[in-house]
Amino acid sequence: EPGEENFPRVGKLDSAPASRAALHGAIWDLAARQAGRSLARFLSVRIGPRRGTVLRSVPVSALLVASDPDELREEAARVRAAGYRAAKLKLGAATLAEDVARSRAAREGLGAETRLRGDANGVWDTRQARAALDALGEFDFEYVEQPLHADDIDGLAELRRRAPVRIAADESVATEQGALRLLAAGAVDVVVLKPATLGGPARALEIAEQASRAGVGVVFSHTFESAVGARHALHCAAAWADPTGIHGLVTAGLFESDVAPPVDCHAGFADVPAAAGIGIVP
Repeated sequence: EPGEENFPRVGKLDSAPASRAALHGAIWDLAARQAGRSLARFLSVRIGPRRGTVLRSVPVSALLVASDPDELREEAARVRAAGYRAAKLKLGAATLAEDVARSRAAREGLGAETRLRGDANGVWDTRQARAALDALGEFDFEYVEQPLHADDIDGLAELRRRAPVRIAADESVATEQGALRLLAAGAVDVVVLKPATLGGPARALEIAEQASRAGVGVVFSHTFESAVGARHALHCAAAWADPTGIHGLVTAGLFESDVAPPVDCHAGFADVPAAAGIGIVP
């Protein structure tokens, strides 16, 4: 039976979350296979109170990559036509005018119903972030990820109180310690959780539960890793059992080759394998 007391302590494993996630993920996968259940169903029973019916397919977001506003508008329109209900746009261009132009194009292409998410990857300082979020408010972003540096927890908390756009954190919750600090400070509206940086799927779900109790939204994602890691994140999202949540899980097409079939999606949803464990058949 998986449990922290049963996991081996190997040197500095606790300070190497990706290695810890790989080991813990393998053990959870093995236990789920032995139980004859998918990892999502196995996790839903073992980690805290069951939130609802485990999802058989998980809503996923698209990533908008075009730089030119006209091309971006067309790309966003294709995303909407493909059935995605959310799309992420990278922010933090050389000028605020570029971010505004690209955000306007993305919103026009997506239409009013598709969620638009921004991600600044911590490139702004406090002054720039305030100006940017004020300027971007008209485009109805669902949230903007990491407008400030990951370590600026106090700055994020202050920005959240003043900004017209909801604030999400990605790099700030890349460690267990960072996630707990962020929640304690009430610094964000949404956390983007990656099992690979948090020590594994079980720990990611435990932190998600803490976030939910604090009134903070939860999105699961990956670190652009192999199909194995991405499937762990997919099973976390399925076990989380929030049918309204939209997660960043797609890896198909990102790599020239992979160790197994990647997480793929159709019409904005990623199917959760029904096979035991994470669903990779040897």
